[in-house]
Amino acid sequence: MADVLERDWGLDPRRVANLIEPRDPLSPVDALLVGLLSGTLDMDKLDYLPRDAKACNVPYGRVDAPRLLDSLTVAEVGGAPRIVVEEKGISPLHSLINARQEMFDNVYWHHTNRACMAMLLRAVQDALLAGAIAPADLTHHDDASLLALLSRDGLPASTRALVAMLRLRQVHKRAVEISARATGLYGALNALYYDPAARRALELDLVAALAGVLGSPVADYEVLIDLPKPEKWKTDVWVRFSRPPVGLRPLMHWQEVVGLGDDDFKRYEEHRRLIRIVTTERLREPTRQQWETLLLPRIMNSRRPVAGGVAGGAGGAAG
Repeated sequence: MADVLERDWGLDPRRVANLIEPRDPLSPVDALLVGLLSGTLDMDKLDYLPRDAKACNVPYGRVDAPRLLDSLTVAEVGGAPRIVVEEKGISPLHSLINARQEMFDNVYWHHTNRACMAMLLRAVQDALLAGAIAPADLTHHDDASLLALLSRDGLPASTRALVAMLRLRQVHKRAVEISARATGLYGALNALYYDPAARRALELDLVAALAGVLGSPVADYEVLIDLPKPEKWKTDVWVRFSRPPVGLRPLMHWQEVVGLGDDDFKRYEEHRRLIRIVTTERLREPTRQQWETLLLPRIMNSRRPVAGGVAGGAGGAAG
């Protein structure tokens, strides 16, 4: 890729890489370009939100992209060039932010979608821990080829079982949902997002606890914890008025213009982002009945080492 950038386009590959993941100081022009790649107004959102909405056949994610793009211009802010929106872009920009929230609410964080994600992540994790696949094996796949890879002989039984369930649409069910209002519990689970090994160890501990209560084997993949990625909400955009209404200035931050800031969107996200314990159909009710007395203490102690034993059933890699 570096050769193509240099030979065919006359671009410095180091500069391109620094736009994607800045490590060196950015020139004013490059700082402007970074905002087009990743930010409130980046081209990615204008592409994937309406595309995903259309593919999912949902009435969300709609943005007046032509009007928003037509309102973009460059102005000097704080001595540096910035992408700004003219006043006609205020409403479509607000629609873009709302469209993102609606898609997360109704599509990306939908309980069925998230259960499938938890199953796939655990299937991959067990395969990696067992040494049956390497991280490099996971690239260049579509849905069908990835499931085929994870179904091969020699993969852990848990990986193959989860993939078979996904193919048969036997998706784990939501047994317990935890909101950010349950501060201590939510915080203890949320911390596991950054520690997949600890999350897996807790899942195995919950499985062992349920097996003990039920007096029958429980496969180690039957109880999973779904932890959606914490989202960042940025509204670092400036608005330029050709003739500002009384009380407004020719150049103002978008948050000043509309009265909404990053904290407002973050609070909304925290109240809508649920952490879930998802289980196979047969364990749904027992998990609901036992979670406060049996599972809750284990979750609250999850920052300490937890038992990794598995009670019967198809087992994955130890870890």
